[in-house]
Amino acid sequence: MTNSKRKGKCGELEAAHAIEDAWGLKVRRTAQVDGKLSADLLIEGRPGLHLEVKRRKRIASMQFLYQAVADAAKGPSGPTGLIPVVISREDGRGGWAVTIALDDAIDFATWIKANTNTLIGMQLKAPAAAPQ
Repeated sequence: MTNSKRKGKCGELEAAHAIEDAWGLKVRRTAQVDGKLSADLLIEGRPGLHLEVKRRKRIASMQFLYQAVADAAKGPSGPTGLIPVVISREDGRGGWAVTIALDDAIDFATWIKANTNTLIGMQLKAPAAAPQ
């Protein structure tokens, strides 16, 4: 096994354990075999997510997440209780992406669920997006 494959496997297993710890769900690593592309991880019995794992020495978007975490912790009288979320996109390419810490995913999902009616109403009233 090459060093990069070993590193990829270790990162995938580490991510699987982190998801299991954070969400309490059983996660399985999928090996990409015979050139068939698939998700790196599957949550057993819970289809609907494509989990792609990236573990690198440095990931630029993480700096923005660290800033959001620090800012959310800075209230006049201590932590704000706000969920740190980063919204980003590359200039001239693609759509917007959301970055959150794994430990905040359940709180973020709960927030979305609690605000679903408002969010759906906003989408129905929003003007059409300009072509890119």
